Amino acid sequence: MLIAPMLVILSAYAATPSQPLLVGAAIRVVTPERPAYLAGLRSPRLSDGVHDDLYARALAMSQGDETVIFVGIDVIGYARARVDGVKAALEARGIPTDGLIVCATHQHSGPDTIGIWGPSETETGVDEEYMVYLAAQIVDAAAEAYANRREARVSMGARTIPDGVARNARVPEYDDELRVLHFVDTDGETISTLVNFAAHPETLWSDSTKITADYPQHVYRLVERAFGGVTVFINGALGGMVTVASEENTFAECERIGTAVAETAIRATKDAIVVANPVLRHDRRVFSAPMANAQFRAAVEAGIIPVGPNADTVETEVSLIRIGDVAIATVPGELLPAPGFALRDAMRERLGAASPFILGLANDELGYILSEEQFELPLYEYEASMSVGRDIGPAVVANLIELMSTTR
Repeated sequence: MLIAPMLVILSAYAATPSQPLLVGAAIRVVTPERPAYLAGLRSPRLSDGVHDDLYARALAMSQGDETVIFVGIDVIGYARARVDGVKAALEARGIPTDGLIVCATHQHSGPDTIGIWGPSETETGVDEEYMVYLAAQIVDAAAEAYANRREARVSMGARTIPDGVARNARVPEYDDELRVLHFVDTDGETISTLVNFAAHPETLWSDSTKITADYPQHVYRLVERAFGGVTVFINGALGGMVTVASEENTFAECERIGTAVAETAIRATKDAIVVANPVLRHDRRVFSAPMANAQFRAAVEAGIIPVGPNADTVETEVSLIRIGDVAIATVPGELLPAPGFALRDAMRERLGAASPFILGLANDELGYILSEEQFELPLYEYEASMSVGRDIGPAVVANLIELMSTTR
């Protein structure tokens, strides 16, 4: 198992509480302008219209020389190599990018941004013209958020999601805590609300051919109606199979679920506690693991997955962000609840974080991320078949836990 880091990037500058926290936010539409092969569920599915827009939603934070930029995008996944392209474009504008975190919401009614949901098993579903457009919109959203930064304070809140919203189709366990970070300026005006909750946005099913962000569309709408500013939704440990508890696959049911998530986020925000004397810090670890999935290797070699890992190894990354006593871990795919709980417990014990954030599909999409024990279980045969290999889960957890040791 390869868990030794190839590269450890620690904060070069230690922010202090005496320096103001600067925060900005921005939105760009990323809806395809022409029919797209839809990702997830069955294939091929070619879109025949737009129900609601897809977005890139950016939240930029700086303190001293430390900068973290979150961008949530309404697509199924975004490969690390494409994140590198976004970083290059932002660096050309003079924007620091070591702390750039691009997270896909992993909705299942948007364009194929990975490649495996194309017109046939041997043809990619990726429209490279759309990918150029998507990257440009991510860059513009991140750049505007960075340019709009102003002095802010941050509050953190958490609430348990009510029954009937999410479920685990494999075992009766999932992360039922919804977490929020709420940023307001010195006048008390909302800059942004970050909502972190784990459930596949797949209320609409394989018979739907309309482009939609699924339930996050209602989270955006209702949280922004309540507070203003820019709402950023980032999924959590949604792997194997944490999904919506939908009674039917309709837009009405999508609204019910999205409304429940939004109302929980609103309550969590109203109860949120101000983070006193926040110090922003970001640490990143780049590491490699074997590409053990023969099907993935073949898809890479055939160009079906046009941008991503090479055929032999995966190079990816994890990050640990601290904002005072708030701890945020990022993972490069669909983390299952069990390793997610292990990370959550480690952040509580090692960092004193009461409600740790786990941001899934962050700066990569490597499929399901299982624990070593889960990889051997027949129950998770499908998840194992859609993972780069048994080593990736232990490597993700081990590298994040080591980062926790360096940030105490």
